[in-house]
Amino acid sequence: MISKISGLLIFTASVMILSCSNPVGSDIGSDPGFQEEYYVVNSDTFTVYRSPDIIAVYLSSEAGLEELNQLVQSNNLQPLRPFTHEPYDVIMNHQAHSHMPVILRLPNNTDRSQFYSFSKYLTGECFAKNPLIAFSLPAYRMDMDNDHWFYPDNQIIVKPEEAGFSYSDLESSFNITYVSKNELINTYRFDDNAFTNGSPYELSNAIFYSGTYQYVVPNGYSHISRW
Repeated sequence: MISKISGLLIFTASVMILSCSNPVGSDIGSDPGFQEEYYVVNSDTFTVYRSPDIIAVYLSSEAGLEELNQLVQSNNLQPLRPFTHEPYDVIMNHQAHSHMPVILRLPNNTDRSQFYSFSKYLTGECFAKNPLIAFSLPAYRMDMDNDHWFYPDNQIIVKPEEAGFSYSDLESSFNITYVSKNELINTYRFDDNAFTNGSPYELSNAIFYSGTYQYVVPNGYSHISRW
């Protein structure tokens, strides 16, 4: 069963790009492998692993299947099945219009930063700025001993430590949009549509250290198996 759950992450570094006029062919060397990130819950720090080679792409509502496959092929991207990451040839209609992101592997000879919606200096020619793309983010693993992949989205979950929390103050301070409150566990959900604070993980980190919270974490998709 696939369930949308909160991925507890903090991303500690951003990447930048000045131009995307030649998206494929950048000399970036060999595969850099996984990069460690961290998240904090009640002062406990946990590590996750970001892959620079795989992206989770969330499509705009107007994305056409033919145009999407042309975009994928023109950037030499390899479609992968969610969670298993088995390669396949062409994105099908049910994959393009499901609630899940489209998972793609990047070629070795391309500048990864143009594929991240939080990259600075993105131009209209960059993959992440294409009208077919709502936003595009890296994929993560929870540890290096198994293949448990998850895919962050643009939502942030905030659990305040103290009473009197003002979601409107947080909206204006970080350019995010309040979505809903879970009254049962006292958490607030926000959309980060502009990525003006960097990645969802940089945003979560900034919010967490700006006040008193039990946790501030990005939301995401993960695969849950029931035995």
